[in-house]
Amino acid sequence: MTLDELSVHFELDDNRLSRLLDILVESGIVRYENMRYSLAEGAEMLADENSLETLWILCELGEEYWNMWPHYPSSLQSDFSESAFEKKHGTPFFSYLSGNPDLKDTFDRLMAKITEKLSMEIVEYIECAQHTEVVDVGGGKGVLMKQLHQKYNLKSATVLDLYPESHRIECGVEYVNADFFKDIVAGKDIYIIKNIIHDWDDDRALNILKNCHRAMKSNSKLFVIEIIKDNNSSKGKTLDLLMDALFLGKERFYHEFEKLSQTAGFTIERTVSTSLPQSIMIWKKDNK
Repeated sequence: MTLDELSVHFELDDNRLSRLLDILVESGIVRYENMRYSLAEGAEMLADENSLETLWILCELGEEYWNMWPHYPSSLQSDFSESAFEKKHGTPFFSYLSGNPDLKDTFDRLMAKITEKLSMEIVEYIECAQHTEVVDVGGGKGVLMKQLHQKYNLKSATVLDLYPESHRIECGVEYVNADFFKDIVAGKDIYIIKNIIHDWDDDRALNILKNCHRAMKSNSKLFVIEIIKDNNSSKGKTLDLLMDALFLGKERFYHEFEKLSQTAGFTIERTVSTSLPQSIMIWKKDNK
């Protein structure tokens, strides 16, 4: 589109818009050729409101996230009692989500999109059969469980999260309203906990993991899917800071996962890298 077309379409001042476009061209986000502007190669996903990149931007540059950062320095001095988000908004992140449907919708779509990309690989490493019973702890929209159930026709497929109704069944997947800090469906073969542990400090993470341990049979397996931070991982470090500011959560090094697993009564049996930042850790009960 030309500058005139853009300014008319979006009802923007053409002079000020042209200055913004100059920066976007220089940054490689927008291309300018023959008096027309278009998204540069590699930036086309920004035109899709449901792309992973767009959803990250909507969250991280949205006012709820953006406005917490001035409170981050004081949160470092608060003896770990309040995150920067809570200092700004007066309530913890997940409580805030429940009363703000627009942010919750964006956040849920982002989590589902991340899971969508991960699931294609995860289902190859979670070996099931028709008699297998699986629980996805904190599984949200059930993206991963739907793929598992479609591939294996599971005996039971349960997604546990906070929902408005007590339970519902959709496409063979049961969605159960439950708080993983209090109770987890017991006696199943495989438990999955994906991108959940990094939302919480060690004490709260242990609470969740011990509840998983209590719910599991002696031969059940727990698949913990998280980023494993290392000194060369810029992605892990930047997300680590975001987790701290939002929830007082954290990304963890492998030795930190080992400590959590041992304290909760598990042994890490195997770890599998994926093409994405997350790794798949397979935990078994110590049964001592």
